[in-house]
Amino acid sequence: MPTARSKSATETATKRAAGRKGAAETKSSGTKRTTGTKRGTEIAAQDSRAARTGEAVAATVANTVAFRTSDEDKRVIAGLLKEGESASDLLRRALRRLEREALRDQMYADMARLADEDLSDEPDDWTVAEDGTIIDHHPIPKTKAAR
Repeated sequence: MPTARSKSATETATKRAAGRKGAAETKSSGTKRTTGTKRGTEIAAQDSRAARTGEAVAATVANTVAFRTSDEDKRVIAGLLKEGESASDLLRRALRRLEREALRDQMYADMARLADEDLSDEPDDWTVAEDGTIIDHHPIPKTKAAR
């Protein structure tokens, strides 16, 4: 699901990246990427563009994500690993669950926003005939390509 980073998140990422030292160059997805201050500036520019245009921030995510695990992180990972599952698989599974959680939260927000909506006064968009066929009262017009 494409999302744009908020201004404060972009500023935080910029400050964090600018604080790193060094300028070793690497290749990622055919695009020249650098580490250190220069990289922070490039990523900040991409994030800023994404925030302005609504582009997905995923375009700025590297192919490899690494982080330093604490003892608590290691304990949680070890406790949640399924047999034959790698830590990467576990983290992918966790990301999918977080995505579902975000979608669920959006669904509940939409439900709360639409709680007072009363559709009982609205005409039906479809009905079922006596023979069981569905009658669409607002059919989508067919295009020339679909015919």
